[in-house]
Amino acid sequence: MDFGTVIPPEKLTEMMHARHNGAMAFRYPENHQFRINGIVSQQLLTNTDQLNDNSEECLIVVKDSNTTDITVGHATGMVSFIRDDGTGEVSRELAVYNYDKKSGVFSAKGDSGSLVVDYKGHMVGMIHAGTLRGGSDRADITYCIPAWWLIDCIKERYQHADFNQLTWIAV
Repeated sequence: MDFGTVIPPEKLTEMMHARHNGAMAFRYPENHQFRINGIVSQQLLTNTDQLNDNSEECLIVVKDSNTTDITVGHATGMVSFIRDDGTGEVSRELAVYNYDKKSGVFSAKGDSGSLVVDYKGHMVGMIHAGTLRGGSDRADITYCIPAWWLIDCIKERYQHADFNQLTWIAV
C-alpha cells in the first residue's frame, strides 16, 4: 500500500496511534510502501489486542482507494450477517466508522474493492458498500467483507491461492 504524501507521515503515525502492550505499535515505512502481510483473524477482530490513548480496545484501520486516497477509520470488530432477498445468499459485513469529524470520511462512491488493513499491514476487509450522509456521495459508515471470510471463500475454489507472496513469477 502506497501511503504517498497526502497525509504527512507524522500525522498518519499519530492517527494510527493504537498501542500494543503499552508501546506504539504502528511504524511508518521509510519508503511510504506499507507491506500487506497476513490476515486479521476472526478472533482478533472481535477481541483486538490494540488500545487507544484511553486504554480502550479499538481496531484502527487504514486504506488506500481510488476516490478518497489514504484514510484512517475505526472498525467495529463485530461482523453482521446479511441475506440477499433475491438470491438468498448470505454475506458477512464489518462496519468501519470515520476516524473523526475533522479528518473527513473513510470512503466514498468509487472506493469499493479497496483493501482495508490494520497497523501491522494485516488484511481486515474489502470495501463493498457504505451508508451515505444525507444526499452526499460520502459514506458515514463503510461496510467491508471481512478478509478472513473472503480469503476462505477464495481458497474454497482456488486451493493453492497464496496471499503472502513477496514476488510474482510470470507464467
